[in-house]
Amino acid sequence: MELNIWGMRIVVFGTREAVKAVIEKQSAYTSSRPEMPASCDVASGGYRLLLMPHNDDWRRARAIVHKATMPKSADNLRPAQQFEATQVIHDILTENADSASFFHNTRRYTTSLMMTATYGKRLPNTYDQDIKQVYAVMKDLGTTALPYGFLVDTFPALAKLPMWMQTWRKEAKEIYDKQGRLWTKLYNNLLKEIERNTAPECFVKHLVDNEKDRRGIDDTQAAFVSGSIIEAGSETTAGLLNSTWLYTAAHPEVLARANEELTRVVGENRSPTFDDFDKLPYISAITKEIMRIRPVTSFLIVRRTTGDVVYKDYFIPKGTAIAFSQNAIHHDDCYEDPDEFKPERYLGSNVRIGQSLTHPDPRQRVTYAFGAGRRLCPGVHIAENSLFIVVAKVLWAFDIKPPLDDNGDEMPLDTSHEAYERSAIVVPKPFKLRFIPRSAHREKIIREEWAKAETEGYWLGDIKVNKNGMLSRS
Repeated sequence: MELNIWGMRIVVFGTREAVKAVIEKQSAYTSSRPEMPASCDVASGGYRLLLMPHNDDWRRARAIVHKATMPKSADNLRPAQQFEATQVIHDILTENADSASFFHNTRRYTTSLMMTATYGKRLPNTYDQDIKQVYAVMKDLGTTALPYGFLVDTFPALAKLPMWMQTWRKEAKEIYDKQGRLWTKLYNNLLKEIERNTAPECFVKHLVDNEKDRRGIDDTQAAFVSGSIIEAGSETTAGLLNSTWLYTAAHPEVLARANEELTRVVGENRSPTFDDFDKLPYISAITKEIMRIRPVTSFLIVRRTTGDVVYKDYFIPKGTAIAFSQNAIHHDDCYEDPDEFKPERYLGSNVRIGQSLTHPDPRQRVTYAFGAGRRLCPGVHIAENSLFIVVAKVLWAFDIKPPLDDNGDEMPLDTSHEAYERSAIVVPKPFKLRFIPRSAHREKIIREEWAKAETEGYWLGDIKVNKNGMLSRS
């Protein structure tokens, strides 16, 4: 299929087989980006991994991020995910009287987790300024990455006009300055701690001590690479989780089935842990289904071929803009009733999401929400763990119901496209839900588990973490 967006010709692939044949098997020629003078060069300073062309700078940055997010590293982060998820259910219990705070509790969970891993700094409160700044940066990214975000990204030749005619530069530069202030502030603060020998053990400390000079990247590049990790795991995962609350509330039969599984496997006297992962196939199925019906991005950012590509009888010359449609693939004939939210479609196969992405049979792949080929999102394993543990804990703790109107009647829930932000990142607009403890006993367990976690902290390997952040090695 071909699209024409403001005169820009894009070849779009809408089948699993085409993605396998073109994006994966011919990835040497299908992994770069088109020129994006505004969103990449100016608004991101050429540093944002997501938008960079397939060049040496991208390879260096990708290698660093991959090392931090590979399966072993992802599993090492599980104690932090367990701790943060324990806080989430306590926060929802104690703060959601307005039926709205859960939305921000969920955002805090994902951002605190990524900030802990990246900078050794927890974000225990929803009103933390770093959280607000991260989501402001993500809002800018979601807007500028849209095909119509900046006209100059569709017509790069406009960047060669006289400077006084390039009115887009002012807005793009303001976006760059906003994110640059955040990423360099966090990075420079950690550099000072490294100099004082008080820095927590974290990704950025390892980067500065072991990787930065060896890979030939400067401090600005290092700050933006580190920011890319926070970006990749914050709004995206929070969007999936808030979509999960919305869709499960709209489908009480799903909540009932989840509660049956959780009660049977976990019981009443504790909340779920990662030890329950393989025993809770329906919970895993819910996370897979939300990725199918509301994937991380509303579209996949356009690529540009760097060599001639052939698919069946089609010849795609070098320099062609290409993309693939998640929506088409996630609604193909692999799925019965693809427009319906049916987690049970994934029962019978306990394959993890991350494992399925490299399956030789594309029809066995769980989702295309994380991309494909050389630009496959490396954070999939962290995301899968983050989704499982908090979905399991929240659905164990609460029945989720629509808000009430002034007459005490339940209000209808909107799961249509109109309920979502106009952004490249799939994020529901703020909405209201009631989270009702499933029993007085489970409410007691929620309070006890958080009191214990808050007092004791947790261990990441041999590194002790308290409720405010990382402390020291044992």
